[in-house]
Amino acid sequence: MTKWLLRSMTELSSRKWISRLTGRFAHSRASRRFIPRFVRIYGIRVEEAEKPLEQYTTLNEFLPAG
Repeated sequence: MTKWLLRSMTELSSRKWISRLTGRFAHSRASRRFIPRFVRIYGIRVEEAEKPLEQYTTLNEFLPAG
C-alpha cells in the first residue's frame, strides 16, 4: 500500500491541486515517517545523505531541491 501511495503521489503531482496537496504534506511533520519507506522503495543511498535520516523533520527537507 505504501509503495502504491508514494508512486501515485509522484505520478499525480502533475495535476495542480494534487501537486499542492502533495507539497503541503511533504512540508508537514507527518511526512517524516515516510522517509525510510521512500528510501527503500526508490533505492536511495542513505550514506550519501547530508545527515542521518532521524534528523530530517519532513520528507521535503530530506529530498534534494532541484
